[in-house]
Amino acid sequence: MAVGLGGRRYRGGRAFVALTADDNGIVKDGLVLRGFTVFARSKQLSAYTGFSINEIASGDRVAEGEKKKVQEAAVNSAQYILDHFERVKAGGE
Repeated sequence: MAVGLGGRRYRGGRAFVALTADDNGIVKDGLVLRGFTVFARSKQLSAYTGFSINEIASGDRVAEGEKKKVQEAAVNSAQYILDHFERVKAGGE
């Protein structure tokens, strides 16, 4: 699981996206937090479920109907997961 950040602080708020993936790099679940404060409400984000982390990180797979900040946060989260996989593969963790 990893959490990514998208959007700007003062222009429409930020979005945080948490994605969970299995060992094969397939997204199993997602959660999005949107809002101007730390009391942002969470919502289920199923638009990326079943897709490859590689597709999301490269920007080839975007959630239709979601704002750009949510898409940016998902890409950021997927990149963190890919970085983790590479560290594990290299024997770092």
